[in-house]
Amino acid sequence: MTQHERHHIERIRAMICALYPGQFNFDRATVAKIIGCTKEHLRNRECEGKPLIRSVPLGRKRVTQLPDLIEFLINQGEEEKRRRGPRNKAERIESHGGVEHG
Repeated sequence: MTQHERHHIERIRAMICALYPGQFNFDRATVAKIIGCTKEHLRNRECEGKPLIRSVPLGRKRVTQLPDLIEFLINQGEEEKRRRGPRNKAERIESHGGVEHG
Protein backbone atom coordinates (compact mmCIF):
# COMPACT_ATOMS: atom_id res chain seq x y z
CA MET A 1 0.00 0.00 0.00
CA THR A 2 1.42 3.37 -1.00
CA GLN A 3 1.64 6.48 1.15
CA HIS A 4 -1.05 8.09 -1.03
CA GLU A 5 -3.45 5.14 -0.52
CA ARG A 6 -2.91 5.20 3.25
CA HIS A 7 -3.57 8.94 3.31
CA HIS A 8 -6.76 8.45 1.26
CA ILE A 9 -8.00 5.74 3.66
CA GLU A 10 -7.27 7.92 6.68
CA ARG A 11 -9.14 10.87 5.14
CA ILE A 12 -12.21 8.72 4.53
CA ARG A 13 -12.00 7.26 8.05
CA ALA A 14 -11.70 10.75 9.54
CA MET A 15 -14.72 12.04 7.60
CA ILE A 16 -16.92 9.11 8.63
CA CYS A 17 -15.77 9.34 12.26
CA ALA A 18 -16.50 13.07 12.28
CA LEU A 19 -20.03 12.50 10.97
CA TYR A 20 -20.72 9.44 13.15
CA PRO A 21 -18.49 9.76 16.25
CA GLY A 22 -17.88 6.57 18.20
CA GLN A 23 -19.79 4.42 15.73
CA PHE A 24 -18.19 1.22 14.39
CA ASN A 25 -21.28 -0.69 13.18
CA PHE A 26 -23.62 0.97 10.69
CA ASP A 27 -27.19 -0.07 9.99
CA ARG A 28 -28.50 -0.41 6.44
CA ALA A 29 -30.16 3.04 6.40
CA THR A 30 -26.96 4.80 7.46
CA VAL A 31 -24.85 2.86 4.95
CA ALA A 32 -27.32 3.73 2.19
CA LYS A 33 -27.10 7.41 3.11
CA ILE A 34 -23.29 7.34 3.11
CA ILE A 35 -22.89 5.53 -0.22
CA GLY A 36 -25.78 7.28 -1.97
CA CYS A 37 -28.45 4.65 -2.55
CA THR A 38 -31.59 3.44 -0.80
CA LYS A 39 -31.74 0.90 1.99
CA GLU A 40 -34.16 -1.09 -0.16
CA HIS A 41 -31.56 -1.31 -2.92
CA LEU A 42 -29.02 -2.67 -0.44
CA ARG A 43 -31.52 -5.21 0.87
CA ASN A 44 -32.52 -6.31 -2.65
CA ARG A 45 -28.88 -6.85 -3.62
CA GLU A 46 -28.35 -8.93 -0.46
CA CYS A 47 -31.43 -11.04 -1.24
CA GLU A 48 -30.14 -11.62 -4.79
CA GLY A 49 -26.87 -12.86 -3.35
CA LYS A 50 -24.96 -9.90 -4.87
CA PRO A 51 -24.43 -7.53 -1.95
CA LEU A 52 -22.94 -4.13 -2.75
CA ILE A 53 -21.12 -4.05 0.55
CA ARG A 54 -20.23 -6.70 3.12
CA SER A 55 -22.47 -6.91 6.19
CA VAL A 56 -22.45 -9.13 9.27
CA PRO A 57 -25.31 -10.32 11.47
CA LEU A 58 -25.75 -8.56 14.80
CA GLY A 59 -28.74 -9.95 16.62
CA ARG A 60 -31.71 -9.76 14.24
CA LYS A 61 -30.11 -7.07 12.08
CA ARG A 62 -27.27 -6.95 9.62
CA VAL A 63 -24.67 -4.21 10.06
CA THR A 64 -21.72 -2.99 8.07
CA GLN A 65 -18.51 -2.46 10.00
CA LEU A 66 -16.34 0.62 9.53
CA PRO A 67 -13.42 -1.16 7.78
CA ASP A 68 -15.82 -2.73 5.25
CA LEU A 69 -17.47 0.63 4.60
CA ILE A 70 -14.08 2.28 4.02
CA GLU A 71 -12.98 -0.56 1.74
CA PHE A 72 -16.18 -0.18 -0.32
CA LEU A 73 -15.68 3.57 -0.67
CA ILE A 74 -12.04 3.11 -1.72
CA ASN A 75 -12.89 0.45 -4.33
CA GLN A 76 -16.12 2.02 -5.54
CA GLY A 77 -14.68 3.32 -8.80
CA GLU A 78 -13.19 -0.05 -9.71
CA GLU A 79 -16.55 -1.79 -10.20
CA GLU A 80 -17.32 -2.51 -13.82
CA LYS A 81 -19.68 0.07 -15.27
CA ARG A 82 -22.95 -1.19 -16.68
CA ARG A 83 -23.52 -0.27 -20.29
CA ARG A 84 -26.28 2.22 -20.99
CA GLY A 85 -27.88 3.56 -24.12
CA PRO A 86 -28.66 1.98 -27.45
CA ARG A 87 -26.65 -0.89 -28.78
CA ASN A 88 -24.36 -0.24 -31.70
CA LYS A 89 -25.37 -1.13 -35.25
CA ALA A 90 -23.38 -4.38 -35.36
CA GLU A 91 -25.11 -5.66 -32.20
CA ARG A 92 -28.56 -4.74 -33.57
CA ILE A 93 -27.87 -6.62 -36.80
CA GLU A 94 -26.51 -9.64 -34.88
CA SER A 95 -29.61 -9.80 -32.66
CA HIS A 96 -31.86 -10.00 -35.73
CA GLY A 97 -30.02 -12.91 -37.29
CA GLY A 98 -27.80 -10.84 -39.58
CA VAL A 99 -30.58 -8.76 -41.16
CA GLU A 100 -31.09 -5.13 -40.23
CA HIS A 101 -34.67 -4.02 -39.76
CA GLY A 102 -35.64 -0.39 -40.24
